[in-house]
Amino acid sequence: MSNLSNRNNEKSLVNTDDVAQEIGNKKIDAQHILSKKVGMLQRIFPSVEQKLAVAHSKEILEQESKSDVEVRRMHNEFFKQALQITFDKVLTEGAESVQMDLTTKFTENKFNLDKKVVQMTVEYFDEIEKLEEKAFETKSENIKTRRLRMLNERMDEFERTVSSLMKKYEDTHNKSVGKKNF
Repeated sequence: MSNLSNRNNEKSLVNTDDVAQEIGNKKIDAQHILSKKVGMLQRIFPSVEQKLAVAHSKEILEQESKSDVEVRRMHNEFFKQALQITFDKVLTEGAESVQMDLTTKFTENKFNLDKKVVQMTVEYFDEIEKLEEKAFETKSENIKTRRLRMLNERMDEFERTVSSLMKKYEDTHNKSVGKKNF
């Protein structure tokens, strides 16, 4: 009988292995479709735990976003301050260099000016002295007095002019260079 039952199995009209495999595949497909439907329903109607998880994820993302913005702001502020310090340093050093150059130039000019003024004053007074001797040689007392008075007035005017010009030079120096000592 065992031979007979084996033969019947071999000659059966329907292969049960194929049917079992197809049924298994249909079950897997059905479970996959069911899990998709359940996932969709859970997204449409989330559970309390899922709502809390989404809310918590949202809070974390917001904190990370705020943190990123704050880091960028601090980064930008740092570079802004670094640039400001660099610019201030360059401008200060440049201003000091220009100030020193101006001071040196004005000091040299002042020295040369003083030498020139002294030289011109000596020449001027030599010329006045010659004119004064000539005035003393004049026989007319009236003309002598007038010449001497005129020479005195010219000397006073010369001294005022030199003083005025030197004051203007000093004022220009103080405005351009300032009263800084280097």
